[in-house]
Amino acid sequence: PLRRQRQMCIRDRPCSEDVLFIDKDGLPYLSELDGGEAMVGSKLISGGTFYFVRDIKAILRAGGDGTNKKDVTLDLQGHEVSTLDLKNCPYNSVTIKNGTINGIETKGPTALILDGVTTDVEVLSDLFTLTVKGNCVFDRQVVFTGKTQLQGGTFPCGINVEPGEQALALLADGYAFADADTNEILNVSHVSLRRQNVKVVEHTC
Repeated sequence: PLRRQRQMCIRDRPCSEDVLFIDKDGLPYLSELDGGEAMVGSKLISGGTFYFVRDIKAILRAGGDGTNKKDVTLDLQGHEVSTLDLKNCPYNSVTIKNGTINGIETKGPTALILDGVTTDVEVLSDLFTLTVKGNCVFDRQVVFTGKTQLQGGTFPCGINVEPGEQALALLADGYAFADADTNEILNVSHVSLRRQNVKVVEHTC
């Protein structure tokens, strides 16, 4: 079964310390870290889902040939990644899910989906077209500078955005901001989201 393949990098042999992640077929990606960096773009540009098998303190450099862009999903499986640098972003979309990531960088337009991740990112580039889903947690006050659609997420330190139209523009249709402590729906036309423990919830008027 696929689940067993994910847990074993090579049949009947557990993942070695050099393995960063495995693909949907259970094949491992091994990389020696060079100066705290690992070049992973040559593998990720094939698209599909990649399952992380350990924490990674290195910076993952993920640029490459963007001629045939594909969707890629990084399932962190509860692990922590220091920084993902997408460089020129040779992907149709990038989904990061189920873990902790402390830095996300890009030098090209990027469709980015965060689903159930914890991050201490404070500013997300205006090159990101961002969707936030599930139980994402932003540990620090965050600024969204690009097109953003919030369909979930908790913001213990708030969101640096002006009340009114700018705050409402961050929400996907059918969602609202709520006080994370009381669950009270917030009228962000008048209430600031800065330094306030807020979350995004489904809500229809």
